[in-house]
Amino acid sequence: MIPKRLYLFLCLKNQIFTLVFWQDTKKITKPSKILSKLHNGIVALLHQNSDDLSNQDGMELSLCVYDKKSKILEYSGAMTPAYIIKNKEIFILVPDEFAIGGIDAHDKSIENICFTDKQIQIFENDILYMFSDGFVDQFGGEENIKFNIPRFKSLLLEIHEKQPSEQKSLLEDSINKWKGKNKQIDDILVIGIKF
Repeated sequence: MIPKRLYLFLCLKNQIFTLVFWQDTKKITKPSKILSKLHNGIVALLHQNSDDLSNQDGMELSLCVYDKKSKILEYSGAMTPAYIIKNKEIFILVPDEFAIGGIDAHDKSIENICFTDKQIQIFENDILYMFSDGFVDQFGGEENIKFNIPRFKSLLLEIHEKQPSEQKSLLEDSINKWKGKNKQIDDILVIGIKF
């Protein structure tokens, strides 16, 4: 079964990339500008600003741009945070509270929303984690509850100093053990980048 976000992306990728990246002659490097253009492009392409409420799906994501010279990471998020681990402490890159696409039927004012950028100085051995909500939203455990954000952050702190292949195995083992016999409810993606 293809996750809804992936299906939407596959069906519309050429139109989306044309709308977002190739219409302007100037190179867009600000994450907030990319997310805003993506949002407006999807709203227009799917006619989400019309009175037809049948296709109001949106998507959540985070986007980062890293400048190697200045060692500044610039982040913008649509309802999805990112984490930076520095010296065994997690710093949260807080997202904006609206999605890409999906106009609220009662509030058309979010049609031309503007995302915001957050900047953070990166140092050697800092680790960036970007992820979908599928990991934290997965039901399981003894009480059949969500994995949740505090448990996910704790897991990342436990594994962040290990090699990438070992981190991958530990993440997979943790979510599979948590899930047990429950069905996976959403796509799960975790990306780690060590600087």
